[in-house]
Amino acid sequence: MWSPDGAQLAYGALTSVREGVQVLDMATGEARDITPAALSAAQSPRFAPDGRLLSFVFVLDDNSRHVYMVEPDGENLRHVFGGTPELHEPIWSPDGRYLTLIDRNRQTGQMTVYLIAAEGEATYPVFQTYQPNQDLTWSPDGQRLTLSMHLGDGTSSIVFVDNLDTALTDGVTATEAS
Repeated sequence: MWSPDGAQLAYGALTSVREGVQVLDMATGEARDITPAALSAAQSPRFAPDGRLLSFVFVLDDNSRHVYMVEPDGENLRHVFGGTPELHEPIWSPDGRYLTLIDRNRQTGQMTVYLIAAEGEATYPVFQTYQPNQDLTWSPDGQRLTLSMHLGDGTSSIVFVDNLDTALTDGVTATEAS
């Protein structure tokens, strides 16, 4: 995954010891491992749109998945979500203020969309459904989150989550369209 300015490239690097996330400086050709040795199976790095943070998924031996955020130089690593095996790759909002992801409960089949604040510790469940085959996208201005689903009867449904700035304090408003 390229940084927004094209100066760096983040990628999952497999060595004989572990799988980690490395960031390659395109000007110098220097690659640095930004994942601590304790995180031995890190993958799917994604730069925030402003390039200040990277997110990545860490997979434990029991296949549980965790999401971390870190600065591209490896500083200020923090765990932001996880512990489940059905965690989909996180997606940054266009303004870099939020990270979203879908988590599936294997036992119930329920899918939950989470909104994670890039700054701070807040994680918010935004929407829940039992419909599979979901596609999560952001509006270009970062103010609307859209979840499209393929329903069991061969039709599709789209859920719009509006007013994300007020959703964090007043609750989420979701509108479903078929």
